[in-house]
Formats: sequence, C-alpha cells, structure tokens
Amino acid sequence: MKQKTLIKLTAWLLAIVINGLIVVVYLNVKGLDGGFLTQIEKGDASFESGDLETALKHYLKATSIAPDSPLGYLNAASTYISLGDSEAAMALMEEYLSTSPHSVESYEYLLSLYEDNGVSPQKQFALLSEAALLFPDAAFADRAGELKLQLAAVDAPVLTPEPGSYEDTLKVMISNYEQGDEIFYTSNGDYPTKASTRYDPDKGISIKKGKTQLTLIRYTAEGDVSDVVEALYSVGEGLSQEQLRAYTAASPNVVTGGLALFGGADSYYSNLNDNGSLYSAGQGQILADKVSYLNMTGDRLYYVNVSDGSRIYRVKTDGSERECIVSDSADMLQVAGDRIFYQSKADGGLYSAGLDGSGKLRIVKDRVSCFTLSNGVIYYRNDSEGGALWCCSIDGFDAQELAAGSCNYPAVYENNVYYINVSDDSICRVSTQGGEPETVVSSGVSEFVLSGGNLYYRSTSGGIFRCSASGSSVTRLTQDDGGKLAVVGSTVYFVNYDDGSSLSTVSTSGGNQQKVPAGGVPQAEESPAVQDETQPDLQEEAGEQEGQGTDVEQ
Repeated sequence: MKQKTLIKLTAWLLAIVINGLIVVVYLNVKGLDGGFLTQIEKGDASFESGDLETALKHYLKATSIAPDSPLGYLNAASTYISLGDSEAAMALMEEYLSTSPHSVESYEYLLSLYEDNGVSPQKQFALLSEAALLFPDAAFADRAGELKLQLAAVDAPVLTPEPGSYEDTLKVMISNYEQGDEIFYTSNGDYPTKASTRYDPDKGISIKKGKTQLTLIRYTAEGDVSDVVEALYSVGEGLSQEQLRAYTAASPNVVTGGLALFGGADSYYSNLNDNGSLYSAGQGQILADKVSYLNMTGDRLYYVNVSDGSRIYRVKTDGSERECIVSDSADMLQVAGDRIFYQSKADGGLYSAGLDGSGKLRIVKDRVSCFTLSNGVIYYRNDSEGGALWCCSIDGFDAQELAAGSCNYPAVYENNVYYINVSDDSICRVSTQGGEPETVVSSGVSEFVLSGGNLYYRSTSGGIFRCSASGSSVTRLTQDDGGKLAVVGSTVYFVNYDDGSSLSTVSTSGGNQQKVPAGGVPQAEESPAVQDETQPDLQEEAGEQEGQGTDVEQ
C-alpha cells in the first residue's frame, strides 16, 4: 500500500514539473506580453504598417529572448536594409553567426548582403569556407572553391614607381594594366570597391606632398578579381613642427559635448534652456539651430546641427552666412588648423575635411568615438580595439596604442594624455610617447575637461570638482550633479541634472552658481586669461601628496 502511494506521489510530482516546464517554455516563446513569438508578431505588424523603427525594436528584443534562433536576426537585418543601413544589417548577422552558427539561411543571407554591398571577395571567401565546414551538403564548398580560383587567377596591380619616399610629387601608373581591366582604388584607407575611384590608364594616379595610402583592386573583363594591394607613398619632408602645432584642438571643451567656448571678445554657448539654440553672452540668441560640439576659428563658429540630422554647419559670429558644409551625420567635431575633424555616425569612422567641407578624407580604418588633437597628432578612443587609447598622425599614419583597456575623454597637457580609465572610473595620464600610465584621480569620475592646467570633473556620486593636473588641491565646486562640462574663462558651464538637466554656470573657484535664463547669461564673462592660469585659491586637502589623487568627502 505504501509503495503504491509513493508511486502515485512520484507521478504527481513528475506531472507538476513537466507542466511547469511547459509554462516556462510557453512564456518564453509566446509570452503574456513580450515573449519571442509575440515580439516577432508585433514586429511583423509594425513592418507591414510602415513603422520600421518600431518593427526593428521588436525584432531586436526577439533576438535577446531567443539568441539561438535566426528568425529575429533575419527579420531585424531585413529591417535595417529597409531603413537604408546595410552596415548595421551585416554587423547584426555577423554577430549572430559568431555565436550561433546553426542556420544555412543565415549564411546565405549574409553572403547576399556581402555581394550586394561590394564586400571584398576575400571576406566572402572566408565566410563561404566557414559555412562549408558546418554544412558540407549545402554547396558552400563548391562556391568557395570557385571564388578561390578567381582570386588566384588574377594578378594584383603592379605600381610604377614602387611605393616609398620621394622628394617631388609624382604620378603612379599600373604597369600590368590590360584592355578590359577595371581597377578601383582609394587614397584614404578605405577598402576599394566598384564604387571607389576608377583608375584611368591615360592619367594615372597623382600623388601629392605628404603621405598617401593607396589601396587597389583589379577586376578582369570576365569579372574575376585580384587580391587587394596596399601601397604607401611619402613625398617631401612633411609638415614642419610649426605647421604641426597648428593642428591642435581649438577648444578643450569639445570632448565633453562642446556646450560653450570663449571667442575673443564674446563667449558662445548652446542654451539648453532654449532648446539648445546658439547664444552669445553679448548678443543673445544668434541661431535657432539646436547646437552641439561648438568650435570656433577666425570669425566663424562650427557646430553639429542637431536640428538638421546632426550635419556639420558653420556660421559667422553675428549669425550671418549660415551654411551646411558636411552632409554626413556627425557625432564629435573638432576644428584644428585648416581642417575640421569629425566622427561619422554612419560607420564610426574618423574623418577630416577642409574648413569649407571640401576634401573629405577618412583618417583611420578603425571605429573611433571621442578624440582630441595636439601638435599634429590625434589621440582617440579606438572602439575597434576595445576602447583603448590610440594615437596617429593627422593623415592617419603611424597609428599605435598608448594605453590598453577602455578609455574616455582624452585630453593633452604638457606632453601627457589624460583620460578616464573606464574599468575603475579613475583619471589616468600617459606620456604622449607611450609608457606606463599613472593614476591622477583614483576613482569616482564619470567625465572631465582639462583647462588651464586644472582638471574639472564630474563625480560618480554627484557634484563637480576641480583639482590640479597632478591630482592635488581638490576643491568641490557644486553640490548639484552636473555634466557636459565646458570651461569658459573663469566660468564653468554644465548640465545641471539636479535641476531638470538645465544649463547652469558656476565660477571656477566654486561660487556664483546660477541657472542660465532662456534669454542669455545675465553676468559679464571674465577675461580668458584666467583660463590659462592655475587658480590661486585651490584648497589643499589634509595629508595630500603632490602628484597623487586625493579623495574628498563627496
């Protein structure tokens, strides 16, 4: 009797467990309000109604619920294509195949994206080879073999004169060019495709003074393709030290958003209390554009116009001659010397162009976010290398890593690059020549700007602080939490997160905090000369050692 009771009890418990698993699976797949199939269905409905952005959100949520299923990835990638973002579509499918290579359809779809977008045959071959190993019965191996024969059958372009250093400008010709060939090249580091510049055998390729990186690919009349050739030419002695010094960031505030700057007799700022419109202390509102990353050179202001798709604009300081000079959607913008430097939202690349927007060049192949310039060198966060601190020349050559890990807000002062070490929220510095990083502020920093030999930083626990470039003499400037710091003369502009993200100001010595009215700053701005001097009233903390960060009560 007891044995029968035990058997019945076991059967009941097993049934409860099985039903529980069914419920869990149902909630994950169908869900009460957000399971996998629910997200797919909502995405399909939004897509059919033309609401592509909402459809994409549902499909991406489906991928997070069921990361092993190709359906969410395929639908999301297709939606990216409909939105005109093929780069995002390919990146998403590459992400899926790097973690869950289960689907023939996923490989086929990514291969079709590669073909449609002119991705290199070498990269297509690598994907076909990977698919052939996983799916030996799906004809991937045959296709990979055919492509390999094509790659091996075509000689790469041979350049005359050979890559190297030359005194005068020169013309490069391709010595093995044959009738029917199509040769495409870039001179900005990008991979060449059929959308790149076509080689003209009657004109050749003109190489100007400085460094030029040619990247070429050859197609035969039959459509076969060669390997890519990279060739570096250096003409002349390059820029002098004086010329290089001109390529230094015009504003130290841009790396934190470029809210404000001092422009000789007036200060200019993005008035967040009036929808980010462009204001000056002396003139009031100059433009109704929503402005970010404000720069200035000569009598013109340069900015990212958030009101117009984050394109790059310039305008005279009196508001006249407003014009769009770069149609790319940009994030960070820096003006240095006779060029503008910006990070493209489309591909994350770092580009430069003339002050009128002409002569656009991609500087480095890697994805870049925040950066600064000093004496002809660009210091940047390399997102293709885990966010490490890198540097390169203004034309993209001689790239090297300065500090590993993940960094933010690079700034240069006295032959050192300062940055936030994201792993522990500290401010560190490393020599511009490389070496062992040194901690300046030990922890608790979410952003900073370096001005006049002082660090102004936002604490992770709230409040704005100032210290010397060595980390000494820590002074609290505000009790309120504030970010997007911009030092203008003896005034710090900041977004006051404790006051509805309003634009506020505080003295660099910590007094006279006030909210900027919608009509402009009421007080007169002080001379920018103060910005270039160490503040005389820095308060030494007890027990503080020069050259070391000191924690104060926050």
